[in-house]
Amino acid sequence: KRWLVTSILVCNTQGGNHTFRLFHVMPGKTSATSNALAYDSRVSANSTAFPLDGQRIPMQENEELRGQASSSGLTITAYGIEEDA
Repeated sequence: KRWLVTSILVCNTQGGNHTFRLFHVMPGKTSATSNALAYDSRVSANSTAFPLDGQRIPMQENEELRGQASSSGLTITAYGIEEDA
């Protein structure tokens, strides 16, 4: 099987600006600047960011999509599809 991340939404439900980080991490690796998809990207107060901007992320078994947020007021949600390899 393989997976294709088709959309990521980062929703800021608070009144202040906050930042987030996204990483595409290979098996056995850690989140780092070398695998960052977004790094300290800003989301304005009470708004939603769409960091993929129409691009898609192909993923294989045991790869991970990881997110970090500067505040608990950010929600990071990913959508995608599963395909037979």
